[in-house]
Amino acid sequence: MPKPFYPQDLASSAYRELLIQTHEEAPWGNKGYKHANEIIEFMSSLGDQGGQMSILDYGCGSNTLANTYKDLNIQSYDPGVIEYSDMPEPADIVVCTDVLEHIEPHLLYNVLRHISELAKVGIYLRIGVRLAKRTLPDGRNAHLIVENCQWWLDKLATISDRWKVRNHVEGIKLLQVYLVRSK
Repeated sequence: MPKPFYPQDLASSAYRELLIQTHEEAPWGNKGYKHANEIIEFMSSLGDQGGQMSILDYGCGSNTLANTYKDLNIQSYDPGVIEYSDMPEPADIVVCTDVLEHIEPHLLYNVLRHISELAKVGIYLRIGVRLAKRTLPDGRNAHLIVENCQWWLDKLATISDRWKVRNHVEGIKLLQVYLVRSK
């Protein structure tokens, strides 16, 4: 049985407070809804009939995915938004768009493991691979991890033998990855 995750396993208290402050001052993470078509296609490829699978929007930001697609079964989680900071329940599909590059580097493995344990059927990731246009209130770039696509693929390979990459798309700005259960 895997050990349970606690908020401090996923973000330091100082960083959580910084994220909460940033979201309150100028909300961000407001483009999740733009990825709905890819998510629905992915669900269909996994055998979903008419949006019956549950979705966890991990790092939901302004919660635009759930607010736009109310007919989908979407649970929202974001430790930097008080309203969505309760620890999430497992879901068929975990969606994590433009989030992983914002994770504190020393906690990235924990977050990847958490996502791995929450997903039942598939994982959809979009990861920024360049510096963000935004800076945090403490002056750091909002993307705390800036690595190339191959680095991210190698990192994803370490999270669990339960998942394999079905497909990925590499771009200049981002990496898009579709993971499915291997066992």
